[in-house]
Amino acid sequence: MYRKIVTMVLRRAFGDLNPRTYTDLLKRFAPTFEYEFVGDHALGGRRTVLAAQKAWFERMFRLFPDGEVTVRDVLAAGWPWRTRIMAIWEVRSPAGGGYRNLVTQYMEMRWFRITKIITLEDTQHLVRALEGLAADGVAEAAAPPITDDPATWHVPSAVQV
Repeated sequence: MYRKIVTMVLRRAFGDLNPRTYTDLLKRFAPTFEYEFVGDHALGGRRTVLAAQKAWFERMFRLFPDGEVTVRDVLAAGWPWRTRIMAIWEVRSPAGGGYRNLVTQYMEMRWFRITKIITLEDTQHLVRALEGLAADGVAEAAAPPITDDPATWHVPSAVQV
């Protein structure tokens, strides 16, 4: 029963990303967490500070404002004191010349609070979309990853060549 509740909560949390209500998802982060999006691109990087994670979500929605997330599967194991989750979802957006990707996320939760997320997706598809956005003048698409350093949270004013 517990695992069923976890999968239901996560499906709802991912579904909430479609109308851009990421603040509810941020509330599920534990005071101490780690979020790593694998890859050296504007959405890559590792964050352990809530303000940095908020800046990352804001960047993602600026880059892909019409993105849509569809959860394909969520698997949960463990108990409330240490739950491990694998989620597979699809993201689509008309931005960047049309973007579609499959995403796999490994998560850990303690007492329904997210303590760890590792996001893996086909970076070739993502980088191609980001390059398309940068070519269209979206400077942030070529920005370095957001990290815990506040200097990485700003919106670049121009693509640097």
